[in-house]
Amino acid sequence: MDETETQLFVDPVQEAEKHIEASTTLDDVADSSRLDRDDRDTESFLFSAAATLFYHPNGGGKRANFERNNEVEWYRRMRQPGVFFKRLRMTESSFDVLYNQVKLFMRYPGNGRVGHPPKIHLRIRLLLVLYRLAQGGCLLLTCDTADFSESTFNRVLREVLSAIECALPTPMFPSSVDGQSNVAVDFVNLLGCLLRKVTGVIDGFLIPIRTPTARMKVSYSCRKCLYPLYLLAITDSRKRFLWTHSGLPGSIGDSRAFQESRFNRKNKFSTPVLYAGFSLLADGGFASKKWLLKPYPRDQRNEKRRYVNYVLSSARVIVENAFGVLEGRWRILHHGICTDVETARQVCDVCVLLHRFLIERGDSWTDNVDVRDTDPDVTAEDMTSDGDDADSLRLRIELCEALWASYHC
Repeated sequence: MDETETQLFVDPVQEAEKHIEASTTLDDVADSSRLDRDDRDTESFLFSAAATLFYHPNGGGKRANFERNNEVEWYRRMRQPGVFFKRLRMTESSFDVLYNQVKLFMRYPGNGRVGHPPKIHLRIRLLLVLYRLAQGGCLLLTCDTADFSESTFNRVLREVLSAIECALPTPMFPSSVDGQSNVAVDFVNLLGCLLRKVTGVIDGFLIPIRTPTARMKVSYSCRKCLYPLYLLAITDSRKRFLWTHSGLPGSIGDSRAFQESRFNRKNKFSTPVLYAGFSLLADGGFASKKWLLKPYPRDQRNEKRRYVNYVLSSARVIVENAFGVLEGRWRILHHGICTDVETARQVCDVCVLLHRFLIERGDSWTDNVDVRDTDPDVTAEDMTSDGDDADSLRLRIELCEALWASYHC
């Protein structure tokens, strides 16, 4: 560590008191009010003396060394054994791999002036943003912990988020028969799913953000009395996100969000994304489709249909687990994203990319995972769709009979 980094902050008022006491004669001791700290005149005198002592060429004083060290010391503390994984919720090897991919899209350290790259090293910038995503909470507390100014952090945040988006691949739903078959096989082998051609589970997730402007409040207000962003995602049996649709206002529902997505429009009007026989699992908040399996509503259940709901919910719960791991690892999604709406959307997308990146590297996080208050057996009011409704109901009845027959074999 440099000598300048180890020097402590020097209080000029205390140094002025010591200088005055050292230079005070015996005749001046009788006047005790001179150094009475409760007296306003004494306080003004001490500050004047401190200014004279430290800034006068012949004052003999020494300026206080209280300058930022470009977060080097904070970076060294974070890289200590046992601290890194607890604070960032990823291993150091995963961080090094991520840094090698992201640094190509970041600006090299500059002079720190307005419009120029900051002085902070690329590795420290990436570490700070990941620390912010993993810990969440108050921005001021994060800046004080890392000895960062808020304005500099906001510049670094936008730069690093854009670099991560460029470096990591966007989740893509399998477009080939072999790819969808592999996902379906994993559902059977890893989850014991009784349905042989399930290629994913779809659901929505609300992420609280800072209160938007007055003209945007209505569109972001939801039933949970907060202003969230809506994240629609399809997950596989390994809790990876195969497809996401993020940045939507929190007031939008599951069915409407999916109907307006490119995935649904492409599967309905152009070349289908899902091949014949493959399907997705969803809850009751989605509209019925031939390739979208959903449970029976509560008022339509009998013994056969309850068993069908049990089979569907046993496999569908994986999407709730994926959202729990996402929110448990990146706590900023739990505490709320205290930025503007556009930056909040970018934070959401980056957390999804990092979630998939770490799962593919085998970097798991199981501590403090959020348990979402969602009962897989509780379904919303049954949503219907357009021309696919009759075919989807017929297929669901056939599925019910087939599962019930296999259950009694």
